[in-house]
Amino acid sequence: TLFRSMGGDDYMTKPFSYAELVARIRAVLRRAETKADFNVAKNIRTVDAPFVFCGAKITPERLEIQFPDGTSDILIACDHAGARIPRALGTLGLSEQELRSHIAWDIGAAGVATRLALRLDATLVMQLYSRLVVDCNRPAQAPDAITRDAEWGPVAGNADLDTAQIETRRREIFDPYHAALADQVEHRQRARRPT
Repeated sequence: TLFRSMGGDDYMTKPFSYAELVARIRAVLRRAETKADFNVAKNIRTVDAPFVFCGAKITPERLEIQFPDGTSDILIACDHAGARIPRALGTLGLSEQELRSHIAWDIGAAGVATRLALRLDATLVMQLYSRLVVDCNRPAQAPDAITRDAEWGPVAGNADLDTAQIETRRREIFDPYHAALADQVEHRQRARRPT
């Protein structure tokens, strides 16, 4: 009660999970955006470089692991959860409408996967980058892993990519996602957990 009377939005008691902490921070930020109260985020710093938080290596905007301590034998992977595009790639030559459409991501998949993970107490690994950057639901070397044509027409930002550009997308986006999945499976195998 004292905390709330002093203006606090939320509090947590120890021990707490990283997923719960992140969820609560996001809730506070959503409330701030809704109220247009941007002072709430004045002490928040965003970075693109990986960092360590509570003993876990966090790679911003690449992927998200929710409920890493889930008790279910099920591991959920959501390959097309987000529509993010690295700043260096701009908009890939597409309109905002195209980038918000199903050509860029599976709309609603992250919400469904999160609700399912909560219901099952299952670990969830989500890829937050758009499938237009690199499709993590394809083999890394597949010709359509980086599509040159989407439903509405060509993806200008994917035309004429050289080998180094393709490898950068695989190394920075595709590989970390699949490594996170492999790490989860390996962790479960070491613990003799069926998956």
